[in-house]
Amino acid sequence: FWNGITFDCVIAGGFFASAMEDGTYKDIDVFILNDNNGVFSDLTAGSRSDNTGAHDWEIRGDAGEYLQNPHILATALNKKTKAQYILTDYTSREELLKSFDYKHCTVSYDPKEEKLYITRSAFDAIRNKELVVNGDNKPKYWREQKFVKRGWRLSAIDHHQGLLNSY
Repeated sequence: FWNGITFDCVIAGGFFASAMEDGTYKDIDVFILNDNNGVFSDLTAGSRSDNTGAHDWEIRGDAGEYLQNPHILATALNKKTKAQYILTDYTSREELLKSFDYKHCTVSYDPKEEKLYITRSAFDAIRNKELVVNGDNKPKYWREQKFVKRGWRLSAIDHHQGLLNSY
């Protein structure tokens, strides 16, 4: 799913937590930075072809609205490879990761540098299946519930803080 492209791309998100947990993952999120339409087009070229592979793609032009993130411009999911290409206007891996709601999602791989980035707090959150809020972000309720249904538990600190803020 790489096509040899290594610039303006970052793999990040829940894939790494799933891989470390039990190896079962829903998709692999490949973020394209800097609104690089050329890279997005190259990675999703098969989605617009007239061959029989076109039905293996799910394209969303309204992804930013759907995901409630104005920095996401489009998504294309290749159902065969489970690679989800996400076109963003984030300018760096660091900026992208700051926007993530939970620590366990902040593990990332930079193909240009051939480096995997993981912090101790992200590793611990994955190991303990604990939902730890990333920075000052406020996760959506549906995201919280998605993970709770998969056996993740709320961080005691974040859960206590949420209860205090609800009054």
